[in-house]
This record gives sequence, structure tokens and C-alpha cells, in this order.
Amino acid sequence: MVANHGKNLDFETFTLIDRESPLSPAVSAMFIKFTPPELLYEQIEHLRILKKEPLPILPLSPEIDTRLRGLKGELVFYAGLGSATSTLLFQSIRLHYHSHLQQMKWLATMPFTFEGSQKRVIAEQAIHLLADNRREPTSLYLDEIRNRYGNLAIRSAYEKGDEWVLEELNRSRFSRRKSE
Repeated sequence: MVANHGKNLDFETFTLIDRESPLSPAVSAMFIKFTPPELLYEQIEHLRILKKEPLPILPLSPEIDTRLRGLKGELVFYAGLGSATSTLLFQSIRLHYHSHLQQMKWLATMPFTFEGSQKRVIAEQAIHLLADNRREPTSLYLDEIRNRYGNLAIRSAYEKGDEWVLEELNRSRFSRRKSE
């Protein structure tokens, strides 16, 4: 989302942490490669399938921790929950990263129903884990888009989802900008 729409966000820097780097991001961004551990998957012949159990909490890698601590000012964390990579990263960073010098906002999107029940379960487990630890993020439930606009085509639903996330990310710049 940030790789495609980052130019519409008013942030000084971007750090993307994912399995693969976006091919041509819309903004200049630092990229940190993250590969979920193989123990999360079971191999069935030629298929690699995510195990049906809650994702573990991983310690932050020194690279991620150093990058976050090197940033100044407010930090805004965003993840689309449901996939192993983004959910694992989001919940691990949220539970492990603390800084009294940085103001932080946390935004997560919950997958559409049409993305499948396993993605929904993974996302909900992460939200419950974070809530149990008093670290629940602001969550946008993407199915609300279909409630507002009707049964949109998949591409249109994702486009509306991106608009909603952009609005929330820009709003998360606290109300400081509006008062300055």
C-alpha cells in the first residue's frame, strides 16, 4: 500500500519491512527483508502450508531495532493483517518495541471475508494477543467497505480500502499539523 501510494502521505521517511521489496515504490524507502521462519509451515509434497496455530512472538532483529531507534519524532506503523509475514512482524514489533522518546501510532487492516477464513483467523488472533497485552492497534475492518458501497468487484474493494488507509494514515499524523 505504501509502496503504491506513499506519495499521497505526508511522512518524512518510510521503512518497508517485508518478504520481498516492491518493484518500483512510489516513494524513496528503506527496505528491510524479513522472511518468516520455516517452522511456521509444514511441507506437504511440493506445497508449503502455514500451520493452523497462533503465530509466535519473535524478538526484533538487530537491523529492525536499530532502524526504529534511529528514527526521530513520531512513528506510524501500518500492516495489513492476515498474511504470516505482515501479521508476525506487526505483533512482534508491537509487543517488543518501546521508546519513551518517540510517539507511536499503530494501524492495522483486517482482511476482507473473501480473502479466506484462515487469514481472518490469523488477523483476529493477533488483535486478541495485542489486546491482552494492552497494545491493541487502531483496526480497520475492510468488510465495512462492502457494507458502505455494496458488493464491489475485488479490485474496486481494494482501491476503496487503500483510500480508507490513506485517510487514516494521514489523520494519524496526530492533530499537530492542523494546529500548527
